[in-house]
Amino acid sequence: MPAISFDTLAYAKEVEGAGFTRQQAEAFALAQKRLFHEVMSTSELATKLDLNDVHTGLSTEIQDVRTELKTEIQNVRTELKTEIQEVRTELKTEIQNVRTELKTEIQEVRTELKTEIQDVRLETEKLRTDLKAEIQDVRLETEKLRTDLTEKMEANKHEILKWMLGTVVAQTALIVAVIGVAIALVVK
Repeated sequence: MPAISFDTLAYAKEVEGAGFTRQQAEAFALAQKRLFHEVMSTSELATKLDLNDVHTGLSTEIQDVRTELKTEIQNVRTELKTEIQEVRTELKTEIQNVRTELKTEIQEVRTELKTEIQDVRLETEKLRTDLKAEIQDVRLETEKLRTDLTEKMEANKHEILKWMLGTVVAQTALIVAVIGVAIALVVK
C-alpha cells in the first residue's frame, strides 16, 4: 500500500493563520494525521497499475458484452426475418384461400342468379303465352258479339224500315188530309 505523506506542521500553520490558537491548530493537525493513518490502514487504495488492470478487464468485458449483444441482435434479427417470412407466407396462403372461397361463392351466386333469371324468363314467357291466349279469347268473343250484334241489327233493320215506312205513309196521309181540308176551306 502506498504511503501518503501528511505535513502536520504546514497544516497547523494554516489553521493558526485562519484564526485558531496554536494549541487548537496542533490538535487539528494531530487529529487529521490519525484520520489519514486509519483510513490508509483500513482501506485499500488503488494504484495506477490496479486501475489499468481494472480498465483492461472492463474493456475486455465490454468487448465481450458488445460481441454477445451483436450476436444476440443478429440472432433476433434472423429469427424475426424468419418469423416475418413465415407470417408473410401464411398471409399469402390465407389471402389465396379467401380469394378461392370468394371466387367459389361468387360463382355459386352467379349460377343461382342465372337459374333464377331463367325461371323468371320462363314464368314471363308462360304469362305472355297465357296473356296471348286470353287476348285471343277476348278477340273471339268480341268478334262473336259483333257478329251477333250485326245479325240483330240486320234483323231489326227490317222492323225499323217497316216502322219508318208506316210512319211516312201515315204522315203522308195526314198531310193529304190537311191539304184536302185546307182546300175545302178555301173553296168554300
